[in-house]
Amino acid sequence: MKKLSFLLLIVMLPLAVCAQKPLKVKVDGMKFELNTLTKEAELERNMSNPYRGHFIVPGKITYEGQEYVVTSIGKGAFYMSDVAYVEIPNTVKNIGPGAFFGCKLLSSITIPESVETIGDNAFRYSKNLTLAYVPKHLEGRARELMKYARIITDKPANQTPMMVQATPQTTAPQVTVAPRIVSDVDKDIPLITGSEDENTFAVIIGNENYTMVRKVDYAKNDARIFAEYCQKTLGLPEKNVRIYEDATYAMMLSAVRDIQDIAKAYSGDINVVFYYAGHGIPDEKDKDAYLLPIDVDGRQTHFCYPVSKLYNELGAMNAKSVVVLMDACFSGAVRGDGMLMAARGVAIKAKPMEPHGKMVVMTAASGDETAFPYAEKEHGMFTYFLLKKLRDTKGNCTLGELSSYIKTKVQQQSVVVNRKPQTPTISVATSLEGNWKEMKLK
Repeated sequence: MKKLSFLLLIVMLPLAVCAQKPLKVKVDGMKFELNTLTKEAELERNMSNPYRGHFIVPGKITYEGQEYVVTSIGKGAFYMSDVAYVEIPNTVKNIGPGAFFGCKLLSSITIPESVETIGDNAFRYSKNLTLAYVPKHLEGRARELMKYARIITDKPANQTPMMVQATPQTTAPQVTVAPRIVSDVDKDIPLITGSEDENTFAVIIGNENYTMVRKVDYAKNDARIFAEYCQKTLGLPEKNVRIYEDATYAMMLSAVRDIQDIAKAYSGDINVVFYYAGHGIPDEKDKDAYLLPIDVDGRQTHFCYPVSKLYNELGAMNAKSVVVLMDACFSGAVRGDGMLMAARGVAIKAKPMEPHGKMVVMTAASGDETAFPYAEKEHGMFTYFLLKKLRDTKGNCTLGELSSYIKTKVQQQSVVVNRKPQTPTISVATSLEGNWKEMKLK
């Protein structure tokens, strides 16, 4: 009898294990299906609170003290959602059928080397998906599923780890990469202690690695270091600093929508700092100014972000103050020498745009001038002196003092270093004309 019971137990145990149902849970606003045996998780669709904006798929999650590795993006996980950009970790092995079906804001995606399979219709009706970085082994499948996208099998620059330790190989020559210059404004950033400024938010965009036109040297460094100053020197909580590197048009839309949602939730009781480093472009016909996403060339401006639209949207938030800082020019020139598009031979003077609401705008150059780099500091000229003033004053300077310092220093150093003029400009909304100079970033 004991033998029979033991045999029955052996037979029934695997059946019990196989019959075990996957565990459905919600972690940090995301839904997952957990396999409690393999400790693996699959991201699922969240119908009650759809995913949107810049979405980061976690590599690992913790539920009831147990750690699970996220190995799959499930069927229809982002179905018809408003995601503009999705970061997929290198733990993911499978992208399920219809995972990104109908994601109309999704314009680019990077699929890591770890992915082994992509399900049918994974990107169907995601018609704005025009750029995809995929591993070589999935190139054929990607071309089948992303019919309108430009498929690139080389890893994009913004996905390269900041620090890589390589093992020398005898089959190839060893390449020595010069270390990055650490500018004086990049180190010993003033750390202000005390209460954080919970009602000030920063939106920071650094567009450096353009896919169709020349890159903007140091733009990502500009954005990263300014973000550090926002946190350490201006006292913004980390969660209040939203940084977007190498932003597509959809990512720019998402960035602005994000700050609009925040302003609405706070009933306008916020201060906003909007920073942009990257290409600007003028429309050759109507002379309107645009911010250039990283995946377009500027010939079709309906894929670019109009500066007038940006000002209207930021001004309509009814925030207590909005300070816009743009290390870009709108003459069609690149940061440094040359024109944005080789066919264009002369710089264009874009129409000036009027700020709205309670907005102060500082731009790196005026008229048909170029926004130059400060190569020995590895920053844009405008951004370097913005950071330097914040460093020297520990952030305790008025906008009047800040703008005057930046304008004077950039004018002087541009002529000396670049042998060409560069004149930063200040534009102020009518409602602030009398008192903007006394305002501060902190």
